[in-house]
Amino acid sequence: MKLSVLEHGHINEGRTVQDTIQETVTLAKHADELGFSRFWMSEHHGSGALSFSSPEVMIAHVAAHTDRIRVGSGGVMLPHYSAI
Repeated sequence: MKLSVLEHGHINEGRTVQDTIQETVTLAKHADELGFSRFWMSEHHGSGALSFSSPEVMIAHVAAHTDRIRVGSGGVMLPHYSAI
């Protein structure tokens, strides 16, 4: 069975953006060591509570610190569009 991780990059109270980015890299490294197949980062823009609004940059950063895990991003756009 292939397992993946979905990381949102939420900045917890009392933490900085830099803290959250380092925690994301640490999580990706751990998932890589455990044999997870993919590390997904949610794509979001314009939110002060989330640490990475440029997934392209974060993908490169995380991929540079891992060995085998595939790194990517994805977004759910339904909240931004009307159903009608």
